[in-house]
Amino acid sequence: MPTRTPRPNVCICVDIEADGPAPGPYSMISFGASVAGHQDGASYTARDPERDTFYRELCPISEAFVPEALAVGGLDRDRLAATERVGGLFHSTC
Repeated sequence: MPTRTPRPNVCICVDIEADGPAPGPYSMISFGASVAGHQDGASYTARDPERDTFYRELCPISEAFVPEALAVGGLDRDRLAATERVGGLFHSTC
């Protein structure tokens, strides 16, 4: 059997904030992703997380929310709900 050469990998860290415990009745209110680094065989090179980062806040899709869940991210749900919807549900904060 031929030896496989490992392909380089990009490591991406993703996080979301939600205002409740389940999708559907509650809303995902922010989404972020950042390139953490590159893995090439035995070598790992960390990246500057500020350089290759994506972050968006989203308008709530329902009126339901859990105050304790909303407090985790510290986002102002009233501000998100009042934001003009740009391109559907997404609102850029960049």
